[in-house]
Amino acid sequence: MQRYGAGPCHLVMKNTLLMALGLLLLGACTKEAGDLQAFRPFAGTWEAEQFIGFPGNVTLPPGNGRILVLETNGMMESRRNDTVLYRGRYFLQYKQDCHPRESSLYFTTNDSSFLWESYIQTNGDKLTLSTSNCLADGGSTIYRRIK
Repeated sequence: MQRYGAGPCHLVMKNTLLMALGLLLLGACTKEAGDLQAFRPFAGTWEAEQFIGFPGNVTLPPGNGRILVLETNGMMESRRNDTVLYRGRYFLQYKQDCHPRESSLYFTTNDSSFLWESYIQTNGDKLTLSTSNCLADGGSTIYRRIK
């Protein structure tokens, strides 16, 4: 006599249920990453305004031509006046830093010629890219919105 639930049909049902739950959880994680990529409140054209950090603070005049273009589709450009220095993709992820910070949204690009890895945030018409607060000689670059 076989106990209820111990037969091969029960095992198939149990495995199917576990697999379905696993796929559901995987789908939820994928959706979260996709939602993060769609979260782009900083899309626009930005001009460097100020660098704060080591070896000193530098204020740049309006019209200095150091331009960063961030598009809503994840594409970006780095320009010097009308010359495109880099065109590629940027990526977002939440990343904890060594010490608490206002924004844990981490910004990276696929630009191999320059590492743009930094934390990103906006405040009105200002965009700030900041290095990790783990670095003693890091800094922040502040951009003003021009479009």
